[in-house]
Amino acid sequence: MGLNMDSTFLKVVRIALKIVTARILTIFSLAMTFALACWTMWGPNYERIATLSIFAVAVFLPSLIKETKHDQHDESSEQTSSS
Repeated sequence: MGLNMDSTFLKVVRIALKIVTARILTIFSLAMTFALACWTMWGPNYERIATLSIFAVAVFLPSLIKETKHDQHDESSEQTSSS
């Protein structure tokens, strides 16, 4: 009984850490993008705008891809469990 409860607890902790880690990385990325946007607006020129654009795409595109794959995985698991 104790072993099963411990493994369940570890699974819950592991899932919680994945969620918190993803959220913290998203918040950190958002803060860095905001800081870079402020730097770009302070002295706007094409190099700074290009830097901001490339950084924003490079930071948020992997996150978007991961979320999309995660959502598709959830939908496919819901469909198989409801069948």
